[in-house]
Amino acid sequence: MYNPSKKIQKIFYVNDEGVNELTEVWNWDGKLLTSIDNVDGSDTYKTVFTYDSKNRLATMDAEDGHGEFVYNGKYLEKIVLTSEGVSYAMEIKHEKGKISEITMDNFMELLDWKTMKMVNPLRFMIPEAFPAVEKAMKKCPADAKGEQIVVKLIWKGDNVSSLVMDVPVYGMMFTETIDFTFDNYNNPMYGSFASMVSDAGTFTFLNKNNPLTMKTSYLGQVLDSSEFTYEYEGKYPIKVTSKSVEEDEVYTETYVYEY
Repeated sequence: MYNPSKKIQKIFYVNDEGVNELTEVWNWDGKLLTSIDNVDGSDTYKTVFTYDSKNRLATMDAEDGHGEFVYNGKYLEKIVLTSEGVSYAMEIKHEKGKISEITMDNFMELLDWKTMKMVNPLRFMIPEAFPAVEKAMKKCPADAKGEQIVVKLIWKGDNVSSLVMDVPVYGMMFTETIDFTFDNYNNPMYGSFASMVSDAGTFTFLNKNNPLTMKTSYLGQVLDSSEFTYEYEGKYPIKVTSKSVEEDEVYTETYVYEY
């Protein structure tokens, strides 16, 4: 069960003028995260979570989709995301108590990359991988539908040090690697599948600590890279700034966490 000692209440995006803009509200019922409100100006989009008898995440419901979580014993075995009557499945394998591989349906029908939230499998499961795979998937021909994306997870302690992704492109497999380094502080989203609907999802729920660097490579060539810097309160981050370099363009984002 996701029950951190410090629970996120609100997340703010720091705009170009240095002003904190409310972007998320996390709603709790005791130890359980019951919903997340994503705030976009005057509009609010709510994702609601339900839990099984063991307080494990069972369903997620948002305006753009529905998610169901299937367990085999104590391990998550499958996630099924549904949008507009179309379902996308993710099969999950474990080794030594950790997720080792994710196989997911090709999601070519979901081409509105800017507005997709929960219903995008990679955006949901592995947000760090989303930009890289987005580029590859946009190149996929229509006959690539039905092929599957395979993501292998390589662990170092309690963090995923590398993701190796096989993505179908023009009938061939495009293999990309994303490497990470981490700090020694607590990731406030650790262990929460629900947190993946967060727009501030640079903290993957799989990792105990917070990412410091991220590097995406293909055939030994670095495609893009990111660095993360933090302000901490105790063992938890209260502010994170990401600086990403992609094709000589630099993008910077800052989020503030209120517990």
